Amino acid sequence: MTDSFSSPILYFLLFGLPGSWAYRLVNTSDSMIAYRSEEFEWGGKFTAWCDTGLNWIPARISAGMILIGAFLFPGASFRKSYQCLLRERKKTASPNAGWTMSAMAGALDVILTKKGEYTLNGGSSPLNSKKIDICLKITVLSLMLTMVVLIVLIRGGLWALNMVG
Repeated sequence: MTDSFSSPILYFLLFGLPGSWAYRLVNTSDSMIAYRSEEFEWGGKFTAWCDTGLNWIPARISAGMILIGAFLFPGASFRKSYQCLLRERKKTASPNAGWTMSAMAGALDVILTKKGEYTLNGGSSPLNSKKIDICLKITVLSLMLTMVVLIVLIRGGLWALNMVG
């Protein structure tokens, strides 16, 4: 949600098409060369640092929108989503990825695991097709909310600056 939607939209609203393009360049470079290898060690570290920095705010906005989606959608738990976010968000290697994943794990009341990497304990319900359906609906709702919030914040802020200047 963050890499593919919130960040590109944020950088498009702030800097137009060049901003969105630059973000996608950094994000794609991170996914291509940021893995540890002797050949790409420093280039990979640089793209990883840039990607982490560029996603810092959008990841937190996305997590907030998942919380709101969990509040609004029947069958999801806002309380568990919020508690899981606070408790589990730092368990992933990325300082950004744990925000959205832990919020969704709690909203669905499930455990999300990447073997050998992390376990985000959002609850004890089994993961099934009903939970996946709820996840998809919360995601779509969160994406729409993210778009509205970013447009209002960015465009409203630009409008206020024009009024002052």
